[in-house]
Amino acid sequence: MEKTFSLLDEISFVAIFNKVKESTNYLVLALILSAIVLTPAILARSFYDMSYSMQMRDPVVLLEGPLYTGWFSQLGCALWFVSVGFCFLSLQLISKDHPMPRMRSFLIYSLALTTFLGADDMFLLHDEILPYLGIKENLIALGYFLAVVGYLLLYFKVILKTQYIVLGLAFFFLGLSLSLDRLPGQKIFTPGAWQSVLIEDGAKMIGIILWAIYFYSVAKLTLKKKTMLKYLGLKNRPMLIPESQKNVKSKLSK
Repeated sequence: MEKTFSLLDEISFVAIFNKVKESTNYLVLALILSAIVLTPAILARSFYDMSYSMQMRDPVVLLEGPLYTGWFSQLGCALWFVSVGFCFLSLQLISKDHPMPRMRSFLIYSLALTTFLGADDMFLLHDEILPYLGIKENLIALGYFLAVVGYLLLYFKVILKTQYIVLGLAFFFLGLSLSLDRLPGQKIFTPGAWQSVLIEDGAKMIGIILWAIYFYSVAKLTLKKKTMLKYLGLKNRPMLIPESQKNVKSKLSK
């Protein structure tokens, strides 16, 4: 007889205790991530006298600016980490015996690259932090170039099985934004002019949106096994002939 759902059974002490045991790994993960995030803030306050208020409160409140201050940049940062989520989800869904062996490493590289790009945008790594540490801007640009070229060369065949047009457009607009940032923009427009800001940051936002859509399509692809087989060209792959049938065919051919 099928067991009926009972709310009292679900919220009983035993049920809650069992659910806590089931959730142990997730709770430990949450604790570790919380420590990773909070520790730098505590150390910065202890050793560099950076107030918790300056580190943790919203910039709009601290700067006493209008509510729309920096909303465009914050949205871009959020979209980067939406893409990180898609990469991570896809990686979790891909099995080790996946029909395309390089898919897992492709997703790992994509996850690392997207995380770094998002962190760069959020924490101004190539604008402020890396130059402050003595890393020259040209070296940073070279690093980006090599990372992207390596990505495309290593996973060219994998990318061709996905929505590569979307990824190509994402690279185009992100590259356009980076180029305008490095020209610098005053060679085209007056420094700080609205045209320069709109084109540079607008191109970056379009690139980020395309990047997120691309990895959404990759995540969707991993969720649909039949679709994946179709993309990989396995749907029409000739069936393997059992050894017994091979022997019969060889005898008939003699």
